[in-house]
Amino acid sequence: MKRTMVAFAGFAAAVALTMAALFVATFVAGATSYRGCLKLGSVRIAESNAWWLALPGQPEAAQDQTSGVWVMTEKDAYGKPRPIVYTVGDDSGNIFRATLGDASLQRFSAMEVPPWREGLDLEELCYIAETGEFAVSLETGDTRVRIVREVDGKLRPGYSFALRVPPGYTAKSNVGPEGLAWDGRTHTLIVGWEGGTLRSYLSFYRLTIEHGHVKRAKFLRHLDVNAGPATICGLFYDEMTKTLIALDRNSDALYIYPRWDTEAALAEKGSAYAGAQPIIARFSQIEDPFHRQFRYHSFEGIFVDDAGTLWVVSDPWRSADRSKYRLADGSIDAYYRKFVPQLFAFRRFRDAVKEQLPKEDS
Repeated sequence: MKRTMVAFAGFAAAVALTMAALFVATFVAGATSYRGCLKLGSVRIAESNAWWLALPGQPEAAQDQTSGVWVMTEKDAYGKPRPIVYTVGDDSGNIFRATLGDASLQRFSAMEVPPWREGLDLEELCYIAETGEFAVSLETGDTRVRIVREVDGKLRPGYSFALRVPPGYTAKSNVGPEGLAWDGRTHTLIVGWEGGTLRSYLSFYRLTIEHGHVKRAKFLRHLDVNAGPATICGLFYDEMTKTLIALDRNSDALYIYPRWDTEAALAEKGSAYAGAQPIIARFSQIEDPFHRQFRYHSFEGIFVDDAGTLWVVSDPWRSADRSKYRLADGSIDAYYRKFVPQLFAFRRFRDAVKEQLPKEDS
């Protein structure tokens, strides 16, 4: 969802850290441990690391908003595996890609989502391993999903389809599809709708794959999940634990649906979800890369990698008076004044989830 964008004609001379410095910086996350954690039942999952996401953009304008995160692994020139971070720049119409080093994010590149146009509002991305394509959701002028493929540092267009809006929603508005999850077993794309002033819904689409590409999408149903998260600003299906994880930005929490069965959800007789109640995990005392607590985390995307690490990306709250996105003590520096997004990692997340699941699920 777009918030008020604040454009800056310049930067006050009193601010010592310029945007140029932000781009040159190595985004070192710090050598000491973080106090932040994710509380999941009796388990506390420590915040493992944090990074600033100084994304490509205009030197004297606010940073691009970010929604959605996906992390892959590739081998470097020496054959050593290294994480590659993808996130969505939802004001620029780009997917951003960066190499994650031991303590830094390096070599950010921007890839325009085709067909690109000014004002393209991207919200979420997920990867379809069966085809090697990304699914990207759009709102504000385009309530749809586009399928794209990365080739030689650029995105090539694939299949695209309009989304049916749930009850109460309006097509082409800026309250729309902010979560995407892929269930590869059933070839189902699950779309999470933002909620907030409206009810939270999941929508289901069966994708047809032919010759290594998504070729068609069939709408299956909407499912009301408003009894769980008030907002859905990130969504992920974890095949290893059979859980569907929804990120609720308003309550700084994850809603983890155990024993998730897409086919059973599709077969629900009523309009509302009636399966197992979600397990709630809450973020607490989250710290920025300089080990400072801050206000309004405004998390906007989640991903769990093969090692079981939870990745979370923030989309800073752009209040016109800059009163939201700032340090806990009320102060503000260039990173917060420029609304620089952040990326967080929580190792051993999957192990902690397994501890909370019934034995037959874990």
